[in-house]
Amino acid sequence: MRILNRSVDVEHKDSGEGIVRQVERLETVVVKSDRTVHTTVMTPAPKGTRFEDRVMRLTDGTLIDRAPTPNRYGSWSWHSIKAYLEGATKTRGLGAILRDVSAHLRSSVWLPHEEDYAILTLVVPVNYAQAIFDSVPLIFLHGPPGSGKSETGRAMARVAANAYVCGQSSAASIARFIDESRGLVVLDDLEAISSRSGEFGELSQALKLSYNRETAVKLWTDVKTMRTMRLNFFGVKMVNNTQGADHTLGSRMMRIQAQPIPNRIKEQFLGLAPTESTKLKALRDELHTWTFVNVALIEEKYRKLFPKNSDRACEIAAPLKVMASLADDPELRSMLDLALIRQDRKSLDVDDPVKVMREAIKNLIAQGYETVSITHVVLEMRYILSHAFGRSYLDAVSDWAQAEWAGRKLRSEGLIETGEACARRIRVWGSNLRFYRISRRHIDKVKASLAGEHIKPPAGVQNPQDFCRTCETCQYLLFPALRAGI
Repeated sequence: MRILNRSVDVEHKDSGEGIVRQVERLETVVVKSDRTVHTTVMTPAPKGTRFEDRVMRLTDGTLIDRAPTPNRYGSWSWHSIKAYLEGATKTRGLGAILRDVSAHLRSSVWLPHEEDYAILTLVVPVNYAQAIFDSVPLIFLHGPPGSGKSETGRAMARVAANAYVCGQSSAASIARFIDESRGLVVLDDLEAISSRSGEFGELSQALKLSYNRETAVKLWTDVKTMRTMRLNFFGVKMVNNTQGADHTLGSRMMRIQAQPIPNRIKEQFLGLAPTESTKLKALRDELHTWTFVNVALIEEKYRKLFPKNSDRACEIAAPLKVMASLADDPELRSMLDLALIRQDRKSLDVDDPVKVMREAIKNLIAQGYETVSITHVVLEMRYILSHAFGRSYLDAVSDWAQAEWAGRKLRSEGLIETGEACARRIRVWGSNLRFYRISRRHIDKVKASLAGEHIKPPAGVQNPQDFCRTCETCQYLLFPALRAGI
């Protein structure tokens, strides 16, 4: 932080008279989570030591490689910092804070998939505490023009720590912004991120490694000035564009799908009151304070739940799971589990439709369903394909992602129980659909697999017809009506 330091100075005249005057100067200080404030000092060195070889430390002895500079994107107000240092602040529990964060995001942007709000909500506290984690998530917001991608980035920036929204700019400027802010960086409409050559190719390479602390520091050469800089790219980032990212970068990011808001719910959405700027400022201060108060707790929970991460997907998701655990909100945790299951596409082979169908059944079990209709399974299969490969891919699989094929395969693969006693018809919004019980053996197998991933399905069992809500709130709103009926 840059602070104003006032003191008293005595100036002696030739007559010996001393004149007392008030002096002031700007000073950069470092505030630590143990409520201490430090400045920078140069330690004593042997005579003849070059300045660049002198050792620099904070006043508590911490070794640093360069003098701290004030963050021009800093979002923690000095008033709140002073209150923290004096021990005069009290914060709510993380769960209550995140309910306000979620309300802000829901009033600012419309997302077609409910579970995506859980990812964005939990990314916010991870952003404040990112210095604690070994790896952090990168967010890729993808959708057509006019789908609200830019507004989603701005909504996240308004509630995040040290946030900066970067529009069209040079790769060198973007690299400097990332290094300077040490907070959430939103790269808005960055179509060049899919480039594999030139300075944006170098930026894309840096972003690929920026999720991990050990690989995030990079020597960057400005192609215009040929000046070499040592930049730290580590931290949470959000990238949005319409063209997508290359495969390697995309595999290291969590994908959030954006779509234009449907006309039939536009009026209802526009009626939501946005969060006032003063409340957002107070919310940022509270998140900063909560993080500093709970540094030890966050790290303890992180090391306990994830002592060693070998799988990249697990490594990236770990901070979100830690924050979900600390929030102690069952609904938020459940939505995160569902989102992470749907993000996981490592083993998905679109040339093997049975695997896609098994993935769909796994998703439904994770949501708490034990009885399903064929229509529901097909909708989930289509969701998986669209979320992983784009909506246009659905045209290539229309021959097998249909109710008739899915019904036969569910029976032949033993995924549903057969026999008249295991099937029943339920009328859903005018359609008389047949529902089947998922094989008990398969349910137990999937739940055991989920437990190994630290994912716990809801305690209760979902009513089988709950998948078909009103059209305005349908999670499958992106898809056209299926031949099977709805």
